[in-house]
Amino acid sequence: MEQYDWIRNPFATNAINSTEALPLQIREEFTDLNNDMTLKLYFSEVPLDVFWIYVKKEYPHISYKAILTLLPFSTTYLCEQSFSTLVLIKNDKRSCLKDLDQELRVALSNIEPNIKLLCSLKQAQLPKRLIVAADTVFILENEVLGRPESTNHNIEMLTKLSGKCHEVLTCVTLVYGMEKDANGEPVFLEKSFFDSTIVKITDIPRSVITEYVKTGEPEFKAGGYSITELGATLVERIYGDYYNIIGLPAYRTAKEIRALLDAQLI
Repeated sequence: MEQYDWIRNPFATNAINSTEALPLQIREEFTDLNNDMTLKLYFSEVPLDVFWIYVKKEYPHISYKAILTLLPFSTTYLCEQSFSTLVLIKNDKRSCLKDLDQELRVALSNIEPNIKLLCSLKQAQLPKRLIVAADTVFILENEVLGRPESTNHNIEMLTKLSGKCHEVLTCVTLVYGMEKDANGEPVFLEKSFFDSTIVKITDIPRSVITEYVKTGEPEFKAGGYSITELGATLVERIYGDYYNIIGLPAYRTAKEIRALLDAQLI
């Protein structure tokens, strides 16, 4: 639709015409962004969603508007891909049971557990507590990169990443409160958010990729490399929170927890 031309390509000749219905503050930000030649070059190198997340610090209002528009299109895809990856990982773990020396038999009970009772007993001495859960995915050109399945797969993965930018997304959920309602049942409150970091991998010679994979370091690592070890030498630059790549955006998480403390929710 024409009113979203400014999102699809903010540097197109007629892009500014599609912003006429937007608030003045957003139109002013768009004018500045449209004339930024450095961002125009960056726009040509990365996916659309990566670009709008990257500019959120300098152009927060127009970035927020663009991300809200794009989010429904990417969320379903990412959920499906992440679920498929999770199923694959769990199946790999289950296959380990085949190596057991003795026969293993599993029987399902017909007793239905009282989940609410079990939770309330666990929480009896802890009226307020906090649970932090997080999961991270690596995305290259709309493809979710899981863990390498073999040495050749690891080499192929790093070859794809070589010389390109990819996105690291970490979703964090805070489960808090856990007070009891009028019926004495535990109440679970939660808040979720995500953070994004762009990672630029340098141009890596094939021989370097092969030798790096031989070290065994990137085995079982999402994306096929480890930024906390030798893999850091493959990273040319990052845009965003370093700790988000490791698996938990420390600053954003601490900020959200502080907000809960200030509101006396935990």
